[in-house]
Amino acid sequence: MWGFSASGGAYPACSYPYTATWYTGPISSNPLASRITAAGITSTDYSYGVTGAIVEVCSSAANDFNINALIGASQTGNSLTIVSFTDGSGKDHSTPVAEITYTLSP
Repeated sequence: MWGFSASGGAYPACSYPYTATWYTGPISSNPLASRITAAGITSTDYSYGVTGAIVEVCSSAANDFNINALIGASQTGNSLTIVSFTDGSGKDHSTPVAEITYTLSP
């Protein structure tokens, strides 16, 4: 299990997802396996989890990372990409509806 939380210096309304938790390993052993399967997700490109609290939405893209959105997380080098499989109305999809990439700066 891994977690993500915006730093103390981040502007909460525009930091999305503000918090998130995801689980590594096969989909079948993920605590969210039934939800992932129901959404029709089969890709092994991500580790799957959900978003946590949201402070305020400052853009339409942030709507797709509302509380309890189904997410996928993938790391390449110093970059962490988080995709949302849940749209702003709370409906899960089989492919990502939004994506954001964070890169660690030296």
